Amino acid sequence: MTDPGALFEEGYRLYVEAECPEDLERARSLLGQAASGGHAMAMDVLGNMYEDGDGAEEDVMTALQLYRRSAEQGCPAGMYDLGVLYLDGRGVDRDEERAFALISKAVEAESRPDHMYRLSVMYRTGEGTPADDGKALELLRKAADLGSPEAKSSLGSLLLSGDGVEKDPERAFVLFKEAAEDQDCRAMCNLGLMYEDGIHVEKDLDAAVSYYRQALDLGFAPACYHLGLLVGQGLAPASLIDPSDVLGAGGRAGSPDDVGRLGELYYFGDGGEPDLEAAEHLFRAGVDLDVPSCMYNLGVMILRGEAASEYEGEEYDLILAAADAGYAPAQELVESSEEEI
Repeated sequence: MTDPGALFEEGYRLYVEAECPEDLERARSLLGQAASGGHAMAMDVLGNMYEDGDGAEEDVMTALQLYRRSAEQGCPAGMYDLGVLYLDGRGVDRDEERAFALISKAVEAESRPDHMYRLSVMYRTGEGTPADDGKALELLRKAADLGSPEAKSSLGSLLLSGDGVEKDPERAFVLFKEAAEDQDCRAMCNLGLMYEDGIHVEKDLDAAVSYYRQALDLGFAPACYHLGLLVGQGLAPASLIDPSDVLGAGGRAGSPDDVGRLGELYYFGDGGEPDLEAAEHLFRAGVDLDVPSCMYNLGVMILRGEAASEYEGEEYDLILAAADAGYAPAQELVESSEEEI
């Protein structure tokens, strides 16, 4: 087999259907041959493998070179992926204007919904181009119509809040349902909120909990926070949530700060009885994720005798680390302690 097109087709098939490392290795070999033969899409897919370390050792510089070659041949996927590297500053100096030019060109050449969604975000935030809410909304609607789960979720949020558009909870609900079916965690959480608060639908805590759990099972930290609120208010049993669910949240969707907020919920017992053991568990998880508020709160718990230290002086190390990270309450405590001395 020497035809670049045939090599690409077989290599790409092996890549998406790979069941073992040998399949990926064979896919990389075939895609490499196709790329050497000038196949622009093979260059882009091979770049994806190197960028993600999927079937190849992670190598952003090699991915960058492949994307450039692909983009130079006018491949929309190559332009887009090169643009994202410029936007993120991976392998190159961050260049928003260059990123915008490349991603815009990719969208003009091929209306892929995920590319269109990213371009809408750039118009909304003003990355590489003057902010333009009208253009952002236009692209967002098109991306949603073409099936982008992220676009459906984002558009649903706008329609639910009425931010820049006329409120339409009914349409928002439909968009969230469609996006949730495609595993969009933000949409799942928004559906949970709609059922929890009775927005457009009858209040249904069981349905709300179900959507929160689905998002949490996919590693979405805010879902743990929403479940924690229900538990804290006595609206759902504590057995629904395990604080250990958020331990790995820092590397997935959602913010590590959610771990700290949930810990505070358990510490203060908002709407229910305080649970210091769960609070300590969460604060320690937050320390592992470098959350300053968790460092401070755990240090204070140890000082108050509400939690056990793992070594002598741990509480002071935690509070000093939080202060060094710029956490104001920790800085104030350190300053007041120094004044007393």
